[in-house]
Order: sequence, then C-alpha cells, then structure tokens
Amino acid sequence: MPEVSIIIPVYNKAEYLEKTVRLLLKNCISDIELILVDDGSLDGSGEIADRLAEQIDDYEIKVIHQKNQGVSAARNRGLAAARGEWIWFVDADDIPDAGFVEKAMEQSKQESFDVFAGNFEKMNGNSITSVKSPREGIVDRIGLADLFVELQPSTGYFGYLWNKIIRRQLIEKHNISFREGLTLAEDLDFMISVYQCAEKIFFSPYCALRYREDAMNASREKKIDYKAQLKIQIKVRDWFCEIGKDQQYERFLKINITKYAAFILFYANEEGQPVADLAKELLTDSAVKESLVEWDDPGVMGKLAYYLKREQFHKMQRYLNCRNFVRKVYRLGGNIRCRKN
Repeated sequence: MPEVSIIIPVYNKAEYLEKTVRLLLKNCISDIELILVDDGSLDGSGEIADRLAEQIDDYEIKVIHQKNQGVSAARNRGLAAARGEWIWFVDADDIPDAGFVEKAMEQSKQESFDVFAGNFEKMNGNSITSVKSPREGIVDRIGLADLFVELQPSTGYFGYLWNKIIRRQLIEKHNISFREGLTLAEDLDFMISVYQCAEKIFFSPYCALRYREDAMNASREKKIDYKAQLKIQIKVRDWFCEIGKDQQYERFLKINITKYAAFILFYANEEGQPVADLAKELLTDSAVKESLVEWDDPGVMGKLAYYLKREQFHKMQRYLNCRNFVRKVYRLGGNIRCRKN
C-alpha cells in the first residue's frame, strides 16, 4: 500500500499538467501513487495524462477518464481509486512542492494526527500572497474551532484543500465525500466534514504549493449557489454544537447564517424573482429561523435580514420594489444624459 495518494482533477489544463506532475515527483522519496482524473477535457489534457503514465516508471500513475461532471465528481472518483494511507488533493495548474509530502510523512512517524496542514502561496499575475499556518504543532478539535473563528473570515485558510494531507481511514470511516453539483466552496464543505471527525491536526510552517488564483482551477464554474453556501454555514454551526462551542461563538455562527439567507433573497431579486415566498421557504428551516440576527449593515443586506427576522414579507417585497424602481429611473436618467451629450 502506498503511503500517499495524490489526487489531481484535470479539466483543460494541457498548458500546466505535465509541469505539475513532474514537480510533484521531483525528489519525492516517499511511496506515492498519483491519480489523474480527466474530467472530459477537450484540449488534449487526457492524452497528456496517458503519456505521462506510460513514460514515468518510477512511480505508479493511474489515469481515469470520465465525462465532464465537475471537480467534486472528479475528486470523488479519485478517492474511490486511492489506496494510500494519506490523501493529498492538488489541482492540475498548481505549483507543488514535493517536500511537503516528505515533511508530513516524517511527522506522522513521530506523533499521531488526522490532518497535516501547511502554508501555501496564492499567485495572481505577478502578485504572490503567502497564507500561513495559524501556529506550529498539534491542535485538538476544540482548539481548532477557536482558530477557525479567528482566521477563516480573513484568510479562508481552513477551507483550502491543497495545503492539507488527510488520513484516508478518517475519510472512509466517516463516508466523507465531495458534494457533487456544488460549484463553489466544495472544498470548504469537504473540510468541515473532516474537522467534524478529526481528533488532531498538525500545523506545519512548510509551504505546500503555489496556487494559481488567476486561473480557473480544476473543472469548476464560478456561479455561486447561495442556498448551498447557506447549508455550509449551517454545517459549521452543527460542528460547533457537537463540540460545545456554539454558545461561545453564538453571534459569529448566527451572523454567517443570516448573511447567506440575505444573499439568497438579494440575488433572487436581482434575477427578477419575487422574494416573499422564498423568504417564507427559508424560514421553514429551523436552523435558519433560530439563527436570524441583526447586524451593523445599513445597506440592503441589513434591511433584508431585518424584515426576514420579523417575518415582514410584504414590507420586504415593497422595499425591494421601491429599490428596483429607483435604480431603473437612475439608469434611465443616465442614458438620457449620455444621449444629450
């Protein structure tokens, strides 16, 4: 059995794939298997994956081809094929450091943990931003919740996959998988499931990779499903309830749920949908209804939260109708001025 299974979902990454694979294997001394899941690529990425598997003899490379189903389905397919004791997810256009695997395996021989987490860098054009581990060493599941509240809103650290190596037994024992159809934050959704089950996480100052933020990684679309994002926030609340942290961070948890409920209503209105019935539907979920709070937002989101909490659905609709009318008049006035000029 290999020590580490490295899973790479591939969709139209012919420009980067070979470089990513060779960087992963460069100077890697651990027993690894590389699983490339071609998610219906149209640019020859699948053929490149097949060629690499034929050319590279020193490491086991599995190539899986499937119709385009999205990054979550591709990662799930890779998980099903994995045999390693540990799992590392890397995207096909990342710039990985194989030394990250070596550091994780060295540490795993010294102490027991379920997740090995490190630093990473985000690259956007010529700009590089470092995202660092919150501390060094072992943190238990209680301490992890404290760090999540402290750092997740500002850095997003705990939602990223590529800087974490996860024990496969944990994933299989608790039937953790990626939610297929989720087009954004599928990695956060997956990692919350991991955190709910993990007993210990080791934080390392070692950098896992450089992530191309300016590229559309893996096989994802960017349209946000706010209902799905709301479910993730409820999942975070459930995690905190399980470990007895819900009272300590009650306002943090409630504000996040309230915000995403407001986002759902706001973007429904932007698409021309009436929101009164949608607001009533949101309140059928007790987790949403019990979590609604007001927060210091004088804008439209704060107004929507205010009306939703008080179940003033018709006032909410009238407010949005007035807002839509004013915006329409403003745009019309702008067009008239432009024509006169």
